[in-house]
Amino acid sequence: MRLTKRGISLKSIKYNEPEKAFEGNLRQLVEITDGIPKERARELVQIIKDLKLKVQARIEEDKIRVVSAKKDDLQTVISHLKTIDFPVYLQFCNYR
Repeated sequence: MRLTKRGISLKSIKYNEPEKAFEGNLRQLVEITDGIPKERARELVQIIKDLKLKVQARIEEDKIRVVSAKKDDLQTVISHLKTIDFPVYLQFCNYR
């Protein structure tokens, strides 16, 4: 699988249990997850709120939207989240 060449992070892969196949071989299904699960999104929102910045973080379907009047606060949030080794692949978009 050439996932890194296609730009897919290895953190976005979910491995299922291996099952027995023909002649002693094993078969394992691998799923590529899209978005952030609800439990992980709540953890991220709590991490953002613990920074004590004037930002608003809300969960929208499978993503988190962070809103602030100051661009510096948003950049602080992004840089802090990049330093954390979070088990879910994080991608940042700027709508300004």
